[in-house]
Amino acid sequence: MRTHLARLLLLAVLCTCASSAQAEGRINFSGTWALDKAESENLPRSFDRVDEYRLIVTQTEDKITIKIDFSGAGQNIVIGPDTYPLNGAEVEKIDDLRRVKSKRKARLSVDGTKLIVESNNLLLRDGKETQTHQLDTWSLSDDGRTLTIIVHEKTAGGEMKQKRVFRKRVMY
Repeated sequence: MRTHLARLLLLAVLCTCASSAQAEGRINFSGTWALDKAESENLPRSFDRVDEYRLIVTQTEDKITIKIDFSGAGQNIVIGPDTYPLNGAEVEKIDDLRRVKSKRKARLSVDGTKLIVESNNLLLRDGKETQTHQLDTWSLSDDGRTLTIIVHEKTAGGEMKQKRVFRKRVMY
């Protein structure tokens, strides 16, 4: 009887340790995420015409791949997929459609609970160049079903802060 009780106690301790170790591991943002416009804050006015906005994210140990898929005003638009190493190495991207040249870095926070994406953008509009700096901070809710991205953007005209809230889609 004591041996059986000791085994059960040991099993409980091992399960607790394994669960704790898993919780302390790196966060993973993989999944399909749908924007919850009602919970988001300070979205650009262009989002008023967006019916659906999704992020499709695939993350491995050393990189993250992000694809944006949205629809509205009779259009379906796909951006990406774009892949970024998670070690902070800079990736350059030229978006001819939107006339934007970007340099981006992605890394996990020191504690491994957030994704930090830093972008320096050069926009070409009406023959003029405009520079912007954007810092996106990604975090997951404790249950892993809600992704929140805080967007800080600095331009020559000032600063803007957005809160984009996404709900994880369950795919069958």
